[in-house]
Amino acid sequence: MLTESQRSLLKFKSLLGLLTDETNWDELEKSLVIKHAVIGEVIVHEGMASSECFIPLDGEVELFTQVQNQNLSNGKVRAGRSINTYALLRGQPYQYSARFISEGSYCVLPMEAIQSRLKKAPELRTYLMAMTEDPELRRIAKDIGSLGGSSDFRIHFTSRLRRRSLTPNELVLQPGLLPTEAFFILDGQLVRQGVANEASFGKQASPQWQIPSRTWIGWSSLLEATPSTTIIRSTSNSTVFVFTQHDALDMQTRFPDEFAILSLSILSGFKVDSSAADDDEEAEQEVDLDGLMQKTERPAWKSLPWVQQSDQMDCGPACMAMVSQFFGRKLSVHFWRNSVSTGRDGTSLYDLALAAEGNGFTAYSLDVPDIKSLDAGFFPAIALRRYHYVVIYEISATTVTVGDPAVGVMKLSHAEFADGFENAILFLKPSEKFFSIPESKSSYGHFWALLKGLEKEMALSFLASLMLVGVELFTPVLSQVFLDDILVRRDKEMLTIALVAGVLLAVVTGFLGWTRAYYANFLATKFDFNAHSYFVKKMMSLPYKFFADRHVGDFIRRVQEISKVKAFLIGSLESLVLAALSLVIYSTALFFYSPLIAVTVLTTAPIFLLLSLFSGKRLSRAL
Repeated sequence: MLTESQRSLLKFKSLLGLLTDETNWDELEKSLVIKHAVIGEVIVHEGMASSECFIPLDGEVELFTQVQNQNLSNGKVRAGRSINTYALLRGQPYQYSARFISEGSYCVLPMEAIQSRLKKAPELRTYLMAMTEDPELRRIAKDIGSLGGSSDFRIHFTSRLRRRSLTPNELVLQPGLLPTEAFFILDGQLVRQGVANEASFGKQASPQWQIPSRTWIGWSSLLEATPSTTIIRSTSNSTVFVFTQHDALDMQTRFPDEFAILSLSILSGFKVDSSAADDDEEAEQEVDLDGLMQKTERPAWKSLPWVQQSDQMDCGPACMAMVSQFFGRKLSVHFWRNSVSTGRDGTSLYDLALAAEGNGFTAYSLDVPDIKSLDAGFFPAIALRRYHYVVIYEISATTVTVGDPAVGVMKLSHAEFADGFENAILFLKPSEKFFSIPESKSSYGHFWALLKGLEKEMALSFLASLMLVGVELFTPVLSQVFLDDILVRRDKEMLTIALVAGVLLAVVTGFLGWTRAYYANFLATKFDFNAHSYFVKKMMSLPYKFFADRHVGDFIRRVQEISKVKAFLIGSLESLVLAALSLVIYSTALFFYSPLIAVTVLTTAPIFLLLSLFSGKRLSRAL
């Protein structure tokens, strides 16, 4: 039997309050089963069929998921909130488990009782489906609730809003025309352009003002049926909610007082801090930041991953690639770019969250006004800073370690990071699905294909380099003979032989050096020709959309990267192999002459190398 406080909680703070009213509440209450729970009792199991609705009445309930046999907290459920609402409405298995962390009680309602009522109220079903998947609709519903709007008014108003995508330079309102729609800006850029008068026409461009997001446009003209007096157009790929004139007339008829209050607030520019709005039925859980940020501590020897963005607007996909690599899966920028559908104007945080959810992450997007409010620890999270995405790896008392896909991994002071920080952070936690995604294959394989048919030239170049290393070994031997034997004994015959040997050594060294340079230049020329030919051929086979989504600088950067790949394959890689061989040959010779000196050199060399690397990093930061 429900107590009065529990009954009031269910009527005014839960999903049940939307499904029924006073006339049929008693019938619904008969379907409820009230149960008591002890500490640690799990009432919902992840993956279980969603056949019943569980609503905590009192006590503390924690949501959690299992990742690699560990329970990761997803936050706490407030009393009156139904658990796994998203899965319940869609008939999907429960997405996470729920357990009581204190003694309490809860009620259970069969899904048949909920579905039967939703069939009688299709607008309520549409409203609930939208509330569980669209954060912007939730914010609008909270704004209406803060103005005193009833549940029925919120349901009917939000169910009439339709998303629409706008292309660059698409006109939204035109002067002299009667608008049939009002628009609520979600993302992108829209500008209001004044209409030039006849005297100024052709002399100067009409002024433009950018319209901030979460703003209604065309509302006054729509309600008053008056022509628009300005031009409003999008300057980038944008997203808006559309509210039609037919919907406005219907809402005025059905809810005259509430619609008038909403219209007055829109026209006056009134905005509500949705985060401070009262509880409502779609708010399922409170985010527990401590549980959200629990991560396995990174070993001291393991470096932080960094992935460079390939194009100007690829910072979002590059950050996703860094987070994936942090958790042990190498997923390329190309993989994430396709997942988030990055366009010419980049990627929104909402698109990143959707892509992460679709590839095995649990995503939380939070508004963080102050970076100091976050707990210290390792938690790869994506932050928006100066309209550019970066990965936060660590937060200490004084610094923030970030991975910038355009620069690298670096440490910033709290003040430096706060300069340009947009207060938006996307937290990510991997699930079992993430670890089952196959890793991206290396992209260097097709570069080796560009050297196909040049194996003979590559072998000759490497052989000349190897012989050059061997010949140069005779230089110190000849110097030792000259100083220790010829000069001491004043042996003229040996001096003649040494001079001839020196000349021959110089000739052979010069010939081998010329041979190596000749084949290296030959290989570089052939690689350049093959790479640029492949690049142009590939460009000509791509559709128009590929070019529409990128900037001119992206293609210039790709051409410049060909030189970097060439320098690595033909120069750096060969030099690295020869350096390793030289180290082995000279170390062997040094051991032959003096084992003590050889051990001393090989022991102290790594120390000097580490000092050089450390001082180099400090010098680069200072510069």
